[in-house]
Amino acid sequence: MNGTEFPTCGLAFTDLSQASIHALINGLWHHFPENMFLIRVEGYRRFRVAATNPAQAELLSTTPEALAGKRLEEVMPAPEVDAVIGNYQRCVESGEPTRYEEKGVYQDSEGRFYDGYWLTLLVPLANSQGEVDTLFGISQNITRLHDVQNALIRQNRRLERRVAERTAELEQVNQQLQRLAARDPLTDTYNRRTLSSLAEGEFTRAQRYGTPLSVIMLDIDEFKQFNEIHGHAYGDRVLVDTIGAVRQALRTNDILARFGGDEFVVLLPETPLPAALQAAERYRSLVAASGHCTISLGIAEQRADDREVSQLIERADAALRQSKRQGRDQASEH
Repeated sequence: MNGTEFPTCGLAFTDLSQASIHALINGLWHHFPENMFLIRVEGYRRFRVAATNPAQAELLSTTPEALAGKRLEEVMPAPEVDAVIGNYQRCVESGEPTRYEEKGVYQDSEGRFYDGYWLTLLVPLANSQGEVDTLFGISQNITRLHDVQNALIRQNRRLERRVAERTAELEQVNQQLQRLAARDPLTDTYNRRTLSSLAEGEFTRAQRYGTPLSVIMLDIDEFKQFNEIHGHAYGDRVLVDTIGAVRQALRTNDILARFGGDEFVVLLPETPLPAALQAAERYRSLVAASGHCTISLGIAEQRADDREVSQLIERADAALRQSKRQGRDQASEH
């Protein structure tokens, strides 16, 4: 084949003359925008270019005439030709049309190298003995499509990262909101609503398993004077420092909550009254040592006849009032 004609390969078109068929195929061969080529099969993994259309030759920066008759190894670099030969051999052995995607490094009209991607269809053509001696191929340039797909993948990954970051941010904000909803903003102790829920749980658990539960209620002696004499900002500082001192003596399972104003409640799970009295004395000593103020405390232990946790808290509150009446800066039990 001289590069100007394309053989009819025995095709028959009932409505067209042989001349018309030849002209049609010859026109397709020369003007089809995708790469078209004929490959001669010369043996196992031995292939030679029979003909290429102008589009294929242009891709390889040469002419159809220059390519005709060359072995594949003379046309393509080693890293790429090995894969191409493998696909050609697979088509020969299967005797069926074979479709595959390949990648190659090509040089554009301005001399710049780029990665190209091609979708190739190989059709085996058999001779009169039924042996595949020729491969007809069409390769479609899908580089742009591949680039678009890669761009979409990169964009999706960026979006996924952004969604993950945003989700983490929202989770962090949600945790902060949950913390704010559960805690007193000044002292970072549990608020009264959370105390109610936690106290109910500890009360029920103590009843179920027969374990002791004690409550300590405390407040700051003469706290009103701090606000009146030094202002509310100073009073807030006293509250924060006082609770900071109490925290030093808390155990991991102890629950500290702001009951209201300068009153605080400490739930002591699995703690009988004598141990609760010792804990209260530690709180009192630590606060007194801080030098800001003193505190009074009331302690009560859960009883078998208690029906609600509020009864336990009320007894601790009554013991606190008793400490106040007896001169403050002390702990009383009920």
